[in-house]
Amino acid sequence: MNVKAFGPIYKSLEYKNGGIELSFDHAENGFVVKGEAQGFEIAGKDEEFVKADITINGSKIFIKSDAVEKPLYARYNWFNYCEVTIFNETGIPLAPFRTEK
Repeated sequence: MNVKAFGPIYKSLEYKNGGIELSFDHAENGFVVKGEAQGFEIAGKDEEFVKADITINGSKIFIKSDAVEKPLYARYNWFNYCEVTIFNETGIPLAPFRTEK
């Protein structure tokens, strides 16, 4: 019996096309979005985070904002309270995260 007991967890990032492509463990079959995908923010060297636009492509999430010229950092649901809208195929939510410096 193969039980998938973990939700998606941030693994790594790649800088591309003026944004950040995020990779995750435990999301091999992609993501399920309930409602509008939200909670992603992006920042440059100044670490001033702004809301990011997102594109989900399989098990990767690409984030970008016209307000950040050279993005360096990303975070997801880095608030005291926020609505969770992104899950893996088994219904376990994406864990909040902040990329390291």
